[in-house]
Amino acid sequence: MSIKFDSFLNWAESHFDNVIVKGNEVKLNSIFTEDYKHKMWCSPSGGKHKREGGVYHCWKTDNKGTLVSLVMKVDNCPYDEAIDTLGGDDSLANLEEKIKDFFANKEANADGLSNDQIKKNTNLELPENTFLISSLPKNDRNGIDAKVYLNDRKIPHKKLMVCTYGRYNNRIIIPYYDKEGKLIYFNARSMERRSKIKYLGPSKETGVGKGDVIFMSSWPDKESRVYLAEGEFDALSLSACGLNGAACGGKYLTSKQVAILSDYKVSLCLDNDNSGLDALKTVGNNLVQRGLKDLTFIRPPKGIKDWNSMLINYDKDILKAYILKNGKTFDMWSSDLNDVNRF
Repeated sequence: MSIKFDSFLNWAESHFDNVIVKGNEVKLNSIFTEDYKHKMWCSPSGGKHKREGGVYHCWKTDNKGTLVSLVMKVDNCPYDEAIDTLGGDDSLANLEEKIKDFFANKEANADGLSNDQIKKNTNLELPENTFLISSLPKNDRNGIDAKVYLNDRKIPHKKLMVCTYGRYNNRIIIPYYDKEGKLIYFNARSMERRSKIKYLGPSKETGVGKGDVIFMSSWPDKESRVYLAEGEFDALSLSACGLNGAACGGKYLTSKQVAILSDYKVSLCLDNDNSGLDALKTVGNNLVQRGLKDLTFIRPPKGIKDWNSMLINYDKDILKAYILKNGKTFDMWSSDLNDVNRF
């Protein structure tokens, strides 16, 4: 069973910071040792021997194995769930997934979620020992750490939470709500500067994954313009400026996410790096093919990686003015896609 490259990359980017893609390999900071130089190389195609399940190799410790085992280790999940995450090319599994996607799209309601998904999400709960940051006593160490972490990034903490113990300990909990205010997902961002795994989502047993949802700090009316970033902190940075910030959680869109976005006018606000540019072309073309109209894009100015970085270095008024001024109509063949705005 071969592993889908895009599925593994999407998983890696949702769990690790500073993922590097080089040809057919994905480079990560090793989970087996102190490493900030991307010593763990991953090959979804199975390396030179084309091994089933993909392969990884930590060049610093010589730990090696399949990508399936890596996902099982990081996500603490059984084999079958790891296979689902990696989107293996097993013909039956692919057929089942296509059938699920077909009926999910047919049943999609205004929120882009199928009735079956909504039923599954009913019992989704936040991790134990999770508290609203604003609800903690002023002298609580967890609350203080969370406020300092968010203040350094100029992110309002009013709706955000912190986990104080367990698997999600020392992580900012970012809840995803639907239009009715029901919890449908959450992402947990580590506050440790050199955390091996930057993000953790809910257990796969909940029946909902990152590709099933779109993060919105608040849901706007239909036909409103939403500004779609990769990560929640960028979306929250845009929201702090009075814009409708949203996040897709990565560099790809699933059919369910496209269905959610179809109610809105979309401005793509992806990261200002090579992978962000590739994502801009892929996501933009996907939305155009799905019939979305009035699609625009804005790239961060030269020297600024993303919108949270711009908010930190400048302020929300400058960020908002820049966004509103530099929107360009998305055209797959336009030379504007390769231009970096000068600021």
